[in-house]
Amino acid sequence: MPAPRLRSSALALLAGAALVLSGCAATGAPLGDVVTGDWTLAAATQGGGQLNFTGTSVTLSADAEGFSGTAPCNAYGAAIAGDTANLQVLTLIPDELECDDTLMTLETAYLGLLGAATTASRDNGQLVLAGDDGELRFDPAPAGTGGAADALVGTTWSLQSVTAQGADVPIAPGADGAQPSLTLGADGRTTGSTGCRDIALDYAVTDGLVEFDGFPAEAPDCSAETAGQDDVLFTLLGFGFEADIADGVLTAQNSEFGLVATFSAS
Repeated sequence: MPAPRLRSSALALLAGAALVLSGCAATGAPLGDVVTGDWTLAAATQGGGQLNFTGTSVTLSADAEGFSGTAPCNAYGAAIAGDTANLQVLTLIPDELECDDTLMTLETAYLGLLGAATTASRDNGQLVLAGDDGELRFDPAPAGTGGAADALVGTTWSLQSVTAQGADVPIAPGADGAQPSLTLGADGRTTGSTGCRDIALDYAVTDGLVEFDGFPAEAPDCSAETAGQDDVLFTLLGFGFEADIADGVLTAQNSEFGLVATFSAS
C-alpha cells in the first residue's frame, strides 16, 4: 500500500540531495539489500532508555533510494544514501499536522532517531536502524493491512447511505444521473464523485484508516438534493475515515465528526 505522498517540491529536494551524496565511499552492503520492504515499529531506544510507542501506528516503507511512512502524527519521507555501514538519512520532511503533546513528543523522538541513523542491519528478521543516540527496530509489516485494505483497492464503491451525528442524510445521483461512487486504485489514486464534485486524490491505507492527500476540488453550487451528501463526503475525504468491509458493504466512518457513509461494491 503506498505511503502518503509528499509535495512535489519536497520530493525534488530529496532527490537532488541523494544525487549529491551518492558518491560516498561504500564500506558495507548495498542499502537496498537490507532495508527494502514494508515495516512496522517494534521497539525504540534513546539514550539507553526504552521509548513507549504503545497505542501508536508507526510505519516505514523503504527501498534503496529512500524512506516513507507514518510517524505517530504525520506522514514523512526522506532520501537515503551510502550503504549499510555508512547510512545517510537526508533531510526528513514530515507533513504538518498538529497532534496532542504526547504524540508530538513521540514523533520528535522517532524522527530524530530515524534522521540520525548511521547503520542498517537485520537481526532475527527485524530491520535495525541505529545511530549514536539509539536505535529503531522494525518488524516486517503483515502481507495486508487487514481485510479492509485488500478489499478496498480496485473496487468501485457506490454510495448507499449517509448519516451525520446520527441523522440520516438524503442521497441522490449527480446531475448526469450517475450514482456517487469512490474507487481506490492500485496506483494510490482515488477517483469518483460526491454527486456534486469529482474526486481525484492520492490516498494511503494504514491499519484500516484511509487518509487522503489534500481535499477534493472546490465544488460548484450543489443542487439541493446533493448538498448534504457532498458535505459529508467532502469531510470524510478531507480528514480521512476508518474503513470496515463486511458482506460487500464498505462502512466509512469518522468518529471525530460523527459521520458515516456506506457503500456497496459495484
